[in-house]
Amino acid sequence: MTKRNLFSILIFALLFISFLLIWQWDYYQMEAKKGIDTAFSEKVNQQIEVTHTAGKITVVQKLENVMDGRYRLQYPSQGENFICETGENTVDCSDEQVVVEENGIQFTYDIQLDSDDERFLLDNWLIELENVSIIHTEVHISETVELDSTWAAGGEMKTDEKMEFVHYYLFEKEGDGFPLYWQQEPLSAQSFGKFTIYGNRDFQIGNHSITSFIENEQDRIFPTIVFAKVETASSMEDLIIVPEDVDENELYRLWMNEYFSQGFFQTERENQWLAEVFTGLLFQIPISGKAEEMAEQLAANMDEEEIDRFFNLIETEETVGVVDLDERLGEVKQGKTEFFALNKEETDPLYPLYFYLDKQIVVDEQSSIDKKIYIVHSTHYYPAKEVVQSLGYTYEIISDEEIFVYNERDAYRFYYGKNLFILNEEQYGLFGEQSKDPFLKFDGEWYIQEDLLVRLFSVQILEYESEIRVF
Repeated sequence: MTKRNLFSILIFALLFISFLLIWQWDYYQMEAKKGIDTAFSEKVNQQIEVTHTAGKITVVQKLENVMDGRYRLQYPSQGENFICETGENTVDCSDEQVVVEENGIQFTYDIQLDSDDERFLLDNWLIELENVSIIHTEVHISETVELDSTWAAGGEMKTDEKMEFVHYYLFEKEGDGFPLYWQQEPLSAQSFGKFTIYGNRDFQIGNHSITSFIENEQDRIFPTIVFAKVETASSMEDLIIVPEDVDENELYRLWMNEYFSQGFFQTERENQWLAEVFTGLLFQIPISGKAEEMAEQLAANMDEEEIDRFFNLIETEETVGVVDLDERLGEVKQGKTEFFALNKEETDPLYPLYFYLDKQIVVDEQSSIDKKIYIVHSTHYYPAKEVVQSLGYTYEIISDEEIFVYNERDAYRFYYGKNLFILNEEQYGLFGEQSKDPFLKFDGEWYIQEDLLVRLFSVQILEYESEIRVF
């Protein structure tokens, strides 16, 4: 091959690669401009300027590094006079859609206030773009009405500077926007490093387990607490407002509930009530209802070391929602569970905590049973009907409390909740481990304790990575 031919081939290859790159970029840009149809989620920063003047709040919300394209908007209910600017142009966004240009957009709008209000709360007060995730938020506040008033937020306070004509605040937080609280009466602010307290100079954490928990937490700040002249407590994202005379346990409950809500249920807001389960379990704070029942189930099935391991896992590994919580719980107990997923509806009856092995049961190398093996207090329970039938027995349900199992030689009668059975018309008692729940019911079906299965039916059980053999 001549040098001229080799050179020509190289030039052609470079041109072809350049064409592919240009085509891919054009396709990428074209998909981005569809905006509404894209399934990916962008991650951007936002900077917000809040100016408090007589009778209103003016908000300037800037989103940086937003990919060019068309986006759906969700407006806050209390906003008005919206102005949308992108690429140095004011654009129409009245139909709840906007086209972003030059990788950024700015919204300006007003929130009307009653001039006589002594306090107000801004919650869900920002504009949201579909498929855009906020990774960092800064809120700059200029207070021009009452320079001695107080602003608090569900973010970390970085600056609090009072000048001649303006009181300036800066709050920051990793993630999306956060609520703001204002009151006319000045409140003292006391920073404890990982959280801030307003309005109570004498505040001290009296719960030792909470103190230890805060000291061991490295990554997250804790919700801001505001002691105010209000009648009832309110809680929102990383901010709680409580009466000045709030009960100590009630304060701790609200505080830790909010912390766990933001930690585990940000994407499952309908499940945030489950945060109270962790508050009761970890800190022994009085709780009630289904959350209390769930905490009792967890405490009954895990010792202190296992509870510590569970919390360590959910704090160090990404854990968002009920499915992840079930996975972490299963890791601790070396089995699977659906405890949180099955109990996520607060008004439904409690589904007890059970762990199970999701392995195939092979009986005498012939029959294969595709059912769960439940684990209760380290004891395995096998599906009674399927296992004894695979061993050559006939299985009959006599009543809700009695089953009849027989073959040509032996006939057993078992009674639910009783430590006895009848074999060939003679009664026998159950003792030791066998006497503790020899049978349990799961979804209405009888399950037999492993030790009882081995002793009465003369089988051996071996567990492998993907299956359990009964022979």
